[in-house]
Amino acid sequence: FSEQSICQARASVMVYDDTSKKWVPIKPGQQGFSRINIYHNTSSNSFRVVGVKLQDQQVRLLIYTQ
Repeated sequence: FSEQSICQARASVMVYDDTSKKWVPIKPGQQGFSRINIYHNTSSNSFRVVGVKLQDQQVRLLIYTQ
């Protein structure tokens, strides 16, 4: 497996609400920080973004792009 973490940050995960035209928490009423990692797979030249909420260690965000 040739995937490596290329950066890590602590962030508040938000989504854009088209109705209100504002950024809102991914789950209403659940503010808090997540640990965001960007992984690069060198063999397929693909990327994966993973967000894990610090409070309960649940995955909150997972994006894969090739």
